[in-house]
Amino acid sequence: MKKVSSVIITTILVVAIVALAFFSVISFSYSGGVSRYNSFVTEIGMGSEFTGDAYTILYPDGVISAADYDLVVNPNTTDEAGYDADKREEYLDTYVQRGSVYVDRSVLGYEDDATETDAGHPGSKEQDFKDSIASDAAIIEARYSQRNYSSYSVSIQDDFTIKVTVPTGFTYAEYKEYDSTSRSSKISAISSTISYLTQSGELSLRQNSDYQPHDSLISYATDINSLFKSVSYYARGGTYAVKIKLTSDGLDTLNTVLTGIDTEDEDDDDSDSSSSTTSYAYLFVGELATNITFTIGSELGSKTLYFSTSDEDSARDLSILLSSVISGNEIQNDYNNNEINSTEVVAMTPAFGQNACIYLGVFVLLVIAAVFIASGVKYKKLGLVHMMITAIYVLAIILCFSLLGIELTMASLFMSLIGLALLTFSDFYCFEQIRKESDLGRTVAAAVKEGYKKTISTLLDLHIVILIVAMIVALVGVGEVAACGFIAFMATIFSYGLYWFMRFMWYVCMSMSKDKYRFCGFSREAYDNED
Repeated sequence: MKKVSSVIITTILVVAIVALAFFSVISFSYSGGVSRYNSFVTEIGMGSEFTGDAYTILYPDGVISAADYDLVVNPNTTDEAGYDADKREEYLDTYVQRGSVYVDRSVLGYEDDATETDAGHPGSKEQDFKDSIASDAAIIEARYSQRNYSSYSVSIQDDFTIKVTVPTGFTYAEYKEYDSTSRSSKISAISSTISYLTQSGELSLRQNSDYQPHDSLISYATDINSLFKSVSYYARGGTYAVKIKLTSDGLDTLNTVLTGIDTEDEDDDDSDSSSSTTSYAYLFVGELATNITFTIGSELGSKTLYFSTSDEDSARDLSILLSSVISGNEIQNDYNNNEINSTEVVAMTPAFGQNACIYLGVFVLLVIAAVFIASGVKYKKLGLVHMMITAIYVLAIILCFSLLGIELTMASLFMSLIGLALLTFSDFYCFEQIRKESDLGRTVAAAVKEGYKKTISTLLDLHIVILIVAMIVALVGVGEVAACGFIAFMATIFSYGLYWFMRFMWYVCMSMSKDKYRFCGFSREAYDNED
């Protein structure tokens, strides 16, 4: 390769790397400070270690918090306008304290002449209530396990409430409130997910979008769950949907129901008399109307049905809920569905502190700087080429996290650094082999060729082993484990690809150096020819 061509190729690569690095890590305001560009790094969702968790307490019907109880029974004496003596007496007669919560006496079985002494014994109504909450917690935990959160927890508190904790998933830009709307929308999405995954009740098909106890279109003697084979989340090309597979009996039953319903078109006084309305059948879970609807009067032509949703979260939540219910995992109690108990999501401080994101950034920069310094000191100008390769790897990982929506956690960061270590080892191992070949008296071109030939087998085997392990972890694992497996898989691909890209850069950069050995940072003894 000619020197001019080498300079042009190297210049283009450097400019491209600098430009991509700028947009990847630099955020800035524009349009007079009104608008803001958030870099790729600041748009990566971060784990709870860096941006905190969000939690809520689920109160079943008949259970209220001590704060809600005290608000009525022991009101602030300065707030006379909010005092309600009748309601206070009602609370005193209705609730009894259990730990840090208050429970309706009827739920504990007091109305059946049970005493406070034997109410909690095995077989008592109170114990049955506790057992139902424990069963619900297990079902909720199973539903969350399908949500692919990097971390989550579902735990029982005081025997009568369930605490659900999930990562907020804030990006750095959202966490620092550069975009406060997005931050509030994340909390709203978490609240919506909690509402879906704690929904109680059975499946039913109804003709009205508002819940009516006795308008089920399918006989209560029919096991509606048996009509469904499976429910799953579906995504393709930016479209999100719930994919439902019916059994053969399910398809026949639904077609019989949908085509056998008599509907009457009602004319609106303000509309043309020839107009008519289309009637639908609505799929319910308990009293919740899902967005799964069937057109009355139209037969279903396939056992596989797709129902689009507004966004990815809705599709995931609804598919998990339906899949759980048709499997027979129905929640027994209603949670946070009245005026006293509502779903309030609280965001917590990150485990590593408010400045965890900054500490993370400094740590990553120090690691990259260490790689740069080590390669520069040991291999001189050749080290500069390795720095460029390292920069390409880091940018590829950033784009992988950002574009694929992978959450950055300590574990996924560790996998990324393992990939960087693999890349550095591959290059340094190859460099040292080339040095050995050079010491034997070979020219640089011959030493490079022989060095790559002797290292390819070892490095290929190493990359294949890591690739297979990463693939297995990504396919078998869930949540953060699966994400780590995928990151390890991509990091290995990047490492091996850049290993060969380094081979190309030898070819490009050596043509720009007059003293090839000076460029490489190698040295060898010169022998005089004897006559």
